[in-house]
Amino acid sequence: MRAELAERILADTDADLVDVGRGRDLAGNALSLAAVRATLGEVLTDAAFEHMIGLATSFTAGVRSVIERYGARGR
Repeated sequence: MRAELAERILADTDADLVDVGRGRDLAGNALSLAAVRATLGEVLTDAAFEHMIGLATSFTAGVRSVIERYGARGR
């Protein structure tokens, strides 16, 4: 399926492929918009944020523990 899709995209002589893969958020091409939609709908979910918050909390506690144990000071 991937090869077939790639062939269809590359065969379209009117396709604007200049900005694909460059990370330009205003390019507005179909592939970029599909990636944004998938990210917002499937990746950045409430459950994902709950998990990330838990990881960040654990990481912060670990860093604080090391700083306190070794007396490291921040600026």
